[in-house]
Order: sequence, then C-alpha cells, then structure tokens
Amino acid sequence: MGKVKALLNLQFKTVIKQWKLLLASFLVPILVVTGIGLLVSSLFEPELREPFKVAIVDKESSMETGYIIQHLTEAEHMKSMFSVIETTEEEAFQLLEQDEIAAVMIIPDQFSKDIARGINTPVKVVGNSQRPFQSQMIRHFMESAADFVSAAQSGVNTVDAFLREANVSREMIRQAFQTSIVDFSFHALGRNDVYEEVVVDQLHTTDLEQYYLGSGLIGIVMIWAFFSLWLTRGSMENTVLRRLVVSGVTTRHRFTARLISTFIIVLIQLVLLTPFIWDMISQPIRLFLYLLLMGFMFITCFLLIEAITMNEKPMLIVSTIMLLIFLLLGGHILPTVYLPAWLENVSALLPNYWAMNGYSMIVSEQEGLTGVILASVCFMLVFWLAAYLFEKIRVRRVIT
Repeated sequence: MGKVKALLNLQFKTVIKQWKLLLASFLVPILVVTGIGLLVSSLFEPELREPFKVAIVDKESSMETGYIIQHLTEAEHMKSMFSVIETTEEEAFQLLEQDEIAAVMIIPDQFSKDIARGINTPVKVVGNSQRPFQSQMIRHFMESAADFVSAAQSGVNTVDAFLREANVSREMIRQAFQTSIVDFSFHALGRNDVYEEVVVDQLHTTDLEQYYLGSGLIGIVMIWAFFSLWLTRGSMENTVLRRLVVSGVTTRHRFTARLISTFIIVLIQLVLLTPFIWDMISQPIRLFLYLLLMGFMFITCFLLIEAITMNEKPMLIVSTIMLLIFLLLGGHILPTVYLPAWLENVSALLPNYWAMNGYSMIVSEQEGLTGVILASVCFMLVFWLAAYLFEKIRVRRVIT
C-alpha cells in the first residue's frame, strides 16, 4: 500500500505541473461536445417537428398520377411525414437551391402506361444536400414505393399469364388486365397499410433533448478519461519505469495507482460540471454514479491502448481513432437503431453502445440496467487483464 501511495503522490505532482493542460482537458471536451450537440440539434430537431416539404413535378398529368399525388397529400399517415407541393420542374429546383424543400420528385411522361406494360420507368428524385436526414428518409420512402410497384406489376403479370394459359377471350383478358392494375396498384396504394408503422418506445423517440444530453455527458466523460490517463503518463516513462522496477514496484502497483489517480481526476471534473447541469438531469444522483462507472470503464479501455502501443505518438493516434469510432458507432451522434443492421450488430461490441443504453434506462426508468452494468464490468475486466498482459511485455523490453 505504501508503494501505491508513493506512486499516487508522484502522479499528482506530475499532473499539477501541467495545470494548464489539465484546465484545457476539462474545458475543451465540454466546448467540443456542446458544439457538436448544437450542430446535431440544428440538423435533426427542425426535421422532426414538422413534415418534410417535397416538391412533385407531374409531367404526365394523368388520372393515375393525380391519384398517387392525392394519396400523398391527403393520406393521414403521409401528412405526418410529407408536405407536398405541386409545381413545375424549374420552380422545384429553385426551391431546392433556396433550401425551402427537402427533395424534388419528377414523375416522367407515360409513367402509368409504362407500369401497365411492365416497363421500368423510374421516378427521378433529387435530394437536398443541406438536409441529409430528410433526404435519406425520402430515399427510403421511394425505395419502399418502388418495391411496392414491382410487387404490383408482378401481380398484374401473374393474372395476365394465368388467363392466357386458360385460353380465355381477348376481351376478358383486357378487362381482367385493367381490373388487376387497379386492384394491385391504386386501390392498394390508398389502403393506408402499404407501410408498416412500428413505434419504438426509446429515449431518442420520446425525449430527444435528454438523449443528446446523455450522449454529450458520456462523450465528455470518455474524453476526460483519455486526457486524465494522458496527464499521468509522464510519471511512467521508461527512465522512471526502470527505477520503479529496481525499487520493487510491480505492474500491479503501477496499474492500481494509475487507475486511482485518473479516476480521482475524472471524479473531480464531474463534480465541477454537475452543478451547471443538475436541473437538466433526470435522477441526478443515480446518473452521477453511473457516469463514474462509465468513466472507470473508459479509463481501462485507454489503459489497454496505452499498453499495446507503448509509445506516445502511436497511442495518441490510435486513441483518437477509437474515440471517433466510439462516438460515431456508439449512438452519440445517430441512434444505433438508424444504422444498417450489420453496423448495429457491430456497435453492440463497443462500450459506448452499452453506456448509452444504460443512460436511456436510467432516464426512462426502464428495467435492464443490471445487464448493462454487468456488461460494463465485463468490459473493464477484459480491458484490465489485456492491459496487464501487455504491460508485462513492455516491462521486459524496458529492463532488458
């Protein structure tokens, strides 16, 4: 215990000598995460509060295309998503350049006739690059509509092929063909059940502000964990390490001291931040303790990276890359449910995925927090044991 105390004393002296860097490590993450939060809020919040504005250019102007446009403008489940503007192509692109609409849909001439003949005539869709989230939503909507049209065409072709094989009259085939087009396409389009609606009762759907507040807090704690470990690293340079090994200081002593010192720094930083956000946090005491647990998990993670890289520059590069991966795939910027299925499965292997889930459970008062804590403890043990192994290898290289 005496050796651990001596190491703690050495590490805190090292940190105090770098007080300017310590102050920057406290303030910079707050400023960066706040800036990112404001940027994300500006991208998402306005889009979620009102329907998307979409311009439609109908070059065919037929009864069939009019029926489709009427469906988009009057169906209740579409009104909640889109606000449709019928206009000319020239005016539509002017609105797009002025950032007044999210996308332009251009229905080509002979569109409905081509559908009836089984000819693939696509609807041209131009998204607004200034509204990436809305553009992606419209893209997925049109892909779903295209799948529906393809299914409808298959149904029409099946009816037609069956009647021809049955050698019925041409008049009956023509009548059945026209009827099947209506049955499979336009009537089905207006049933309000073309798209399956699934309500996801999660924090990012019920309280977006609380979700991104938690995202920012976990991101700040993660960055603090990295900087705190970085500040104490100077006390473990190779020259100092040789003296410690000769004095009988083991890897266990060094690891214990590093974990305690960095954890105390993160604890102090979180205590300083808490009064400013106390009124914004749901269940502040419980969340405070949870963030401390997540901070310790991130400390062990970056301790592993330090033990693997061994040198200063590789550690900085690898840690920065991992920070970005954790933020992008861990649900900080975009909830993982919106990621592709395979990428969502990958994100479940990251500690931030579990950290964000635990935060959502605390704020929403849902069950399952015990499972998140157990997963976090497993991450800690794996990180610590792997780091301990790599540190043993490092010590052998230094003293030989």
